[in-house]
Amino acid sequence: MHPAIALHLALPKAKHLKPREKTRLGAKVNIGTNLDASPAKRPSSLSSLKDCDVPHPRKKKIATILSDDIGCARRINSRNVMVSDTGDGRGRGVFAARRFLAGEIVIVGLVQRYEKVRTTYTIQMDWNVHAIFEEPAIFSNHSCDPNLAIVPNRFGAFDFVAIREILPKAEVAWDYATSETECVGISVCLCSAANCRKIVGGFPSLPPDHPLLTSAFYAPYLQRNPRHFPRGIGALAKIVGS
Repeated sequence: MHPAIALHLALPKAKHLKPREKTRLGAKVNIGTNLDASPAKRPSSLSSLKDCDVPHPRKKKIATILSDDIGCARRINSRNVMVSDTGDGRGRGVFAARRFLAGEIVIVGLVQRYEKVRTTYTIQMDWNVHAIFEEPAIFSNHSCDPNLAIVPNRFGAFDFVAIREILPKAEVAWDYATSETECVGISVCLCSAANCRKIVGGFPSLPPDHPLLTSAFYAPYLQRNPRHFPRGIGALAKIVGS
């Protein structure tokens, strides 16, 4: 028997799943009390898809399970946030459609395509890997005082997780320096935060004691040896201890 068929036949039938087993493909994890966890102990995926209620028919093919979860993620995003003009000259932004508590996933990140070079709209996933995320993530703005942090998810992208309470209609934003080694197309920061750094720099622009660094809320590839980092290796090494 083909291994994929054997694995398919071994899947539990949806009607026999216990309540806690229904979230197996995307178990909910509350990181509200885990902000200081080390990267080694931090769960690799925080995508909670349990609220999507995607049925799993008895004869569902293995290959369709992930695509169904992606559809579920898109529906969660459409319920969680909305894309709208910021009204202050920054173009479009992403705004909360409901209240979020610290630790809740606000946006499930999904990669639309990969680019060969960094652009204004890409998010850096690895030293030489840049991705265009699907809406709404692609419209999420930078803030030096963000209410979101990035966490790797099961789709090979980042989830955007609330790091404090977010009220309905509030703009949700993250710090671009937690994924980018450098930023292009943006020179002056327009976030207007009290602690604004005035420029949108890359990872080396963050001080070593920055809360997002001490809580390990940055792209995992930045923990590795920066062999391909074009400049600022000294500053980067000081931050990540390479």
